[in-house]
Amino acid sequence: MRRWVFIIILLLGFISLSASSLDSLYALLDNYSTTRPRKALEILDQIYDRIYRTDPQQAIELVGRAIYMSDSILHDTGLSALWKSRLALLYLKKGQLDQATRYYVELRDYYRNKDRLNYGVTIMHMGDIFFKLSVPELAMEYYNNAINIFDQLKNIDYKAITESKIALIYYNDYKIDTAYFILNNILEKYKISQDTRARIEKKLADLYFMDEVWDTAMYYYQAALDYSKENNDDLAEADLLVKISQIYATKQEYDKAITAINKSLKIYQKYNLSKDIGNAYNELGQIYLAQGKTNKAVDYFLQAVKYGQLSQSIDVLQLAYRNLSSIYEKKGELSRALYYHKLYADEQQKYYQNLIGQGYAEVILTFQNEEKQKEIEILKKEEKLRTQQLHFTLLALAILLIFVLVIIWIMRRLQKAKKLLEKQYKQIKLQKRELETQSRILEKATQSLLKQKEKIEKQNRDIASSIRYASRIQKAMLPGKQMFEQIFDDYFIFYRPKETVSGDFFWLAEIMGDKPSLFRDESKRKVVLAVADCTGHGVPGAFMSMLGDAYLNQIIKIQRITQPDRILFELNRYIRDTLQQSDTESLDGMDIGICVIDFQERTLEFAGAKQDLIYIQGGKMIRVHGDTHSIGGLKQERNKIFTLKKVDITDEAIFYMYTDGFQDQFGGPHGRKYMAKNFRNFLFSIWQKPMEEQKKAIYQEFVKWKGKRYPQMDDITVIGVKIKGRYDS
Repeated sequence: MRRWVFIIILLLGFISLSASSLDSLYALLDNYSTTRPRKALEILDQIYDRIYRTDPQQAIELVGRAIYMSDSILHDTGLSALWKSRLALLYLKKGQLDQATRYYVELRDYYRNKDRLNYGVTIMHMGDIFFKLSVPELAMEYYNNAINIFDQLKNIDYKAITESKIALIYYNDYKIDTAYFILNNILEKYKISQDTRARIEKKLADLYFMDEVWDTAMYYYQAALDYSKENNDDLAEADLLVKISQIYATKQEYDKAITAINKSLKIYQKYNLSKDIGNAYNELGQIYLAQGKTNKAVDYFLQAVKYGQLSQSIDVLQLAYRNLSSIYEKKGELSRALYYHKLYADEQQKYYQNLIGQGYAEVILTFQNEEKQKEIEILKKEEKLRTQQLHFTLLALAILLIFVLVIIWIMRRLQKAKKLLEKQYKQIKLQKRELETQSRILEKATQSLLKQKEKIEKQNRDIASSIRYASRIQKAMLPGKQMFEQIFDDYFIFYRPKETVSGDFFWLAEIMGDKPSLFRDESKRKVVLAVADCTGHGVPGAFMSMLGDAYLNQIIKIQRITQPDRILFELNRYIRDTLQQSDTESLDGMDIGICVIDFQERTLEFAGAKQDLIYIQGGKMIRVHGDTHSIGGLKQERNKIFTLKKVDITDEAIFYMYTDGFQDQFGGPHGRKYMAKNFRNFLFSIWQKPMEEQKKAIYQEFVKWKGKRYPQMDDITVIGVKIKGRYDS
């Protein structure tokens, strides 16, 4: 008895499974299309969920059928709008932006006063169209409008998704810090669903991937992958495995890369996604090519060509043909290399023709002139009615004329067939000669490239030698260890240029005082100490540092100006006049802090141009703020006024002057900046140590924070000075 029950259950399961197959669903759709249209739409919804990614063209046809049933049979405009939104999204993903635009304009008008959420989603997708058209200003406008709507509705998930799209605009505009800040802010502060979090993590991973911060990109890709596995979204899992494979390949962990790409390939083959299969084979070919396994790489690139042709994917074919041409060129098989290079050039031509065919101008005009378009459509309908009678009259004549033309065309085709064969034979002979000529040209081009390579290498050696010599000049310009030891009781200098030459520099001079003193000949111990950060780093920053050093010598040693605020005032005038910033768009300048220490009066005067002074006295840390404007730069004032600050140094004190290189360094577990507040807290944690140990501690903290994943971002200078009190022994 139990056996028969088990068999019946199996048969019922089999019948249910068969009913849910695509063929069964299509059969049900045909049965219900005329008799039960709402049931037919439910079946269409099930079919759409299964094929929208595997066969987008078939999905478009099905959605068109659903729109017809909703409009013409059920007269349900709301249901029709939902299907139109699906159709618009399909066109958007396929890159048919003119079609997507037409439907989104219609949906915007429909949802404006009926459904605020769908209206906001439609506005967001209109921004997507302008993003794809590379018109970021209009894309940003639509995205901000959508965010305002989602704020009103308190829909955090859609707001987060739209803000992540704005982050991509900033990233493409080279405002990379802003892009990362937006995405990290979403993850840290917004209460979003797991699905939205996975999407944001994927975008953040894509940015780190493009910036080649491989470990951080891998971390976020893995997080998104775990979510895809939990939700059985194997297509999303396959896409993420492709990215993970590329990271492993970049890190030369080829076995892991091959394992990941093979997993994704199996998923794509399960759904018969020809384009994605072709991409996977291209990835495998590049991995084996990187390992020097050329023959195996060729096999995979040929597989990529096969699936690229099936899917008519220009991207897949371009990459495969380009790699095959490169492989055969290196092997010396120039005829094959030329063959695949021609195929690559043909695909590239198709790519540009597709770009031209996108109708970008038409898309923009559609948004701007939609009302005018409606009037034109009405006029066209009226014109159509007026011309129908004329069409019927001309139809008979047209049929007769076509018949005559067909007879003439057939006769001419027969006459031209022989001439065409002769012409093709001549063309084949001419192409053979052209191939031989191009082969010789390739050989000459190869020799020319080798000579250019040698020339460029020599130029690079000459440039590197010049920069090293400039570095020796710059280091000789800086005050030496002996000078610091003669002036200060104790000190340290942490100076770490980003490149061979630096945009940071420091300056020290001892100025004769006016009054006699009973303490250690302190009438001669009025000291000027400056720390500066010039615009840029490397060679441009080094040029600015030389100008700054020269003008400080002029102002302090020749003009005998020793008030910090007046020194900055004069320095700003010299820089602006030298760079002609009143007449040009030059934005170069520097951030600088200047201390003047009067050992006789036991005072320290300070003025800063976008630099602060920190000192510790009596166990307390005090921050002396500089002014918010820099020397030269964006602001056009020639006579900038700077604020003078005074500090009593009767008691012992430790002073710190520094540029912003340390606090702006990216690092730590999440790839963020160190930040100014953290840097001040760190200095306060080490101030009681001997000065040399403080320098070592700063170096160790910098190395620990930066790690191996992040390069040094800017030149770094930190100077600490200890001054004993008047009555200290």
